[in-house]
Amino acid sequence: MTQIILGEQEKLESALRRFRKAVSHAGILTDYKKIGFMKRPLKSANAKK
Repeated sequence: MTQIILGEQEKLESALRRFRKAVSHAGILTDYKKIGFMKRPLKSANAKK
């Protein structure tokens, strides 16, 4: 899990920028997209039945 620690005077925009950079560096979104892609066809096949 990705975690960032906010400074007292840090703006929200800079914190979000650091969080997005940490998430992309960890590869979380790519793993999530792979799992989501694999689950969708199974749900649609079951829905057709």
